[in-house]
Amino acid sequence: MKIVHVAPFFYPVEGGMERHVYYLSREILRRHPEYSISVITCDRKHNEEIIFQKHETLEGIEIYRERALLHKGFLTYFPSLRKKLEELNPDIIHVHAYRHPHVKIALKYAKKHGKKIIFTPFAIFTNSAELPFKNKLYYTFYDRFFSGRKFFNKFDAIIALTHFEKDALVKLGADAAKVSVIPCGGCSFTPIKADLCGADNNSDEDSPKNNCNKEPDLDKLFRGLKGNKAQKKFIIGSLSRIHPSKGLDTLIRALAEPELKELDWVYLIVGPDSNNYLNTLLTLANSLGILDKLVYLGPINYKKKEFFENLDLFVSPSKAEALGMTLVEAQSLGVVSIGSDFPPVREVVLDGKTGFLVKFGDSKALAEKIKLLIDNKKIKNELSKNAKHYSSQWSWKNLTDCVERVYDGENVDFYSLLR
Repeated sequence: MKIVHVAPFFYPVEGGMERHVYYLSREILRRHPEYSISVITCDRKHNEEIIFQKHETLEGIEIYRERALLHKGFLTYFPSLRKKLEELNPDIIHVHAYRHPHVKIALKYAKKHGKKIIFTPFAIFTNSAELPFKNKLYYTFYDRFFSGRKFFNKFDAIIALTHFEKDALVKLGADAAKVSVIPCGGCSFTPIKADLCGADNNSDEDSPKNNCNKEPDLDKLFRGLKGNKAQKKFIIGSLSRIHPSKGLDTLIRALAEPELKELDWVYLIVGPDSNNYLNTLLTLANSLGILDKLVYLGPINYKKKEFFENLDLFVSPSKAEALGMTLVEAQSLGVVSIGSDFPPVREVVLDGKTGFLVKFGDSKALAEKIKLLIDNKKIKNELSKNAKHYSSQWSWKNLTDCVERVYDGENVDFYSLLR
């Protein structure tokens, strides 16, 4: 069996889509070492830097990087894709990322040569808080003139991340019977190629080993925060880009509410800073008198599991998410989580059962839930137990089972299989 994934970016670029393709491919190869799996992508990083190595093998996955004739932000155009598909002659083409030129190139090739083609659009909605106006304009134009029933029904199967996304696809013209619902990520706490972290023979400045060593000493940090039992602080954490759409200002305002302000908690902020927005958050915390209770740790990739395991509460108060994988990861380790109450997150955090959902921007409601969890250990422990059971089922084994069933022609609903 020859499987080819087509994606706008892949390793060394890393994000939700790239990790999905990597971990899915790795699991399929573990099960079927006789299979051939390739990824065709462009030769650029998001910052337009060229990747000069045009072909390499990563844990059995063949990576082909085609020249990008157009690259603007997350949009790429690499027309030599068609020639590479003809060369590889796959049995299954799994194409990723809606509204990108490579999707139609792959679709045209598949229809001409009678190949099975699967499509994972990845977050097709147009109202994301982070989308600039020009992106929304392009998405609206594309959906009206280049999408629709005729386009979607050419695929053998479509995989939506959530039921919310499936509904959106059906409104655009997709046949509901062709749309399976499978999230894009399982619980994986290390980046691609993280097995090199700690290797003795890797001296490259940007190697996983050195990047791992640059990350904060979490063991020392948590020993200090936990102290003895009488002095243990309630540890709250968030992990995201430091960006206005992530709602971290709402969390800071919640922590400054009178019922929380004087309690013994600490808030750990993790993630890369976007356009110096961190300074805005710290200024806000200072004006509210809680700056001394905030700790910024920077980005964490290699020590993410250690970070989650030591939290009492994880909060993701963002305005828009395609899915919310950090919530899944935190819950899989038994960490009670609070997310924003909108459709995709409702499938990740079960309100009142594995954690809580709060309306975006409602700092008072968020403060009430945090206070409840600090005060009531019985509720916290029950939610923790449920969260671990629910989210630990989001394993790459279970997700791959579902994707392979789609490859075999079945319609699958991952969420209906959860217990």
